[in-house]
Amino acid sequence: MKVLSSLFSKAFRVLSMIILLVVLVISGCNGPQSSAGKSDENLSPKGIVRYAHGFNILDQGNGTYRLLIFNPETPKEVFFSCTLVPKSNDFKSNNDELTLQVPIDSVAVFSATQLSSMAILNQLDRVVGVSEARYITNPIMKQRIEEGKAVELGNNGAFFVERTLALHPQVIFYSPYQLNEAHPLAASHQIMIPFLDFLETNPLGRAEWIKFTALFFGQLPKADSLFNTMVQSYDSLKKLAASVDYRPTVMSDKYFADQWYVPGGQSYMAMMIADAGGDYIWRDDPHNASIPLNLETVLSKASHADFWRIVGSYEGDPSYEKLGSENEFYSHFDAFKNRKVLFCDSRKTGYFEQGPLQPQVQLADLIHAFHPELLPDYKPVYYKLIP
Repeated sequence: MKVLSSLFSKAFRVLSMIILLVVLVISGCNGPQSSAGKSDENLSPKGIVRYAHGFNILDQGNGTYRLLIFNPETPKEVFFSCTLVPKSNDFKSNNDELTLQVPIDSVAVFSATQLSSMAILNQLDRVVGVSEARYITNPIMKQRIEEGKAVELGNNGAFFVERTLALHPQVIFYSPYQLNEAHPLAASHQIMIPFLDFLETNPLGRAEWIKFTALFFGQLPKADSLFNTMVQSYDSLKKLAASVDYRPTVMSDKYFADQWYVPGGQSYMAMMIADAGGDYIWRDDPHNASIPLNLETVLSKASHADFWRIVGSYEGDPSYEKLGSENEFYSHFDAFKNRKVLFCDSRKTGYFEQGPLQPQVQLADLIHAFHPELLPDYKPVYYKLIP
């Protein structure tokens, strides 16, 4: 009897230990978890952004989308978010997050690429406010400004709060160059949406911000189709250039205000030069933005570069005489001596407005310059060799 009792006691203790272990395992799986470092980007498998790092779009179903904008200084942190719902939907938010019904009726835009996205999506009739109106080249937008259908809300770095209050656009797209500082128009208490396309280092990533714009106008399918066409063309050209045996060396930009700002080795332009079959002089630099150098440093490192890329504008056509007159040291560069200066007239081409949304065209221009045999019949759009 004692033996039976002893066996029963041992079995009970073993069973109790098993039950305790199971409880602990279940508790460990389902217990509270820290949200530190957690990103909303990982909460849904339905994100539809492929190349851009600054934002994501989560498909919530029934035409409803959640927009996430990430802090560029801490990419896992959501800097701004909102939910966009078709006007036909009866949607009720479960939290305090901003909800907008789309398409929105009016918008103010403060950058050239934002305006270009609106033009491509045929939404310029909704633009009621702009900044730096004198630099706008789009003829439809210029006419809207002349007719008073769109007004200037800022220029030369100053913004007009009272005018903005009177206009009351439903949304303002702005570029927060200083994330830790409030925008001057924040005092107007308008809905302000940060637009960080300029921070993208991948040419396709920057172009993908057309989806961001499209979201506010119910145009996401159109933007997605346009972007897919860009990707196919860009990838095809990149593959073509990858076949070359020789990659010419490339330098960039000009001396200005006692500094020579060159694109960092991890920048948008560095990637595009590499994709075009070029060897960027500062490819090993770790920065993704422009870096300031002195003239002596550039002359020492880039004097024998095969090509020299410049974006700017002249009265009339660019020439080596005009370029050489700006700085006597320019004539010391091989690219100048050998007539290999690749110039983009930003004013005549609308480079800053349209260029970021045409990465495939920019890429074709560079390939045509570096490897003309690959695209013998191509007519460049942005970048052309100074004759």
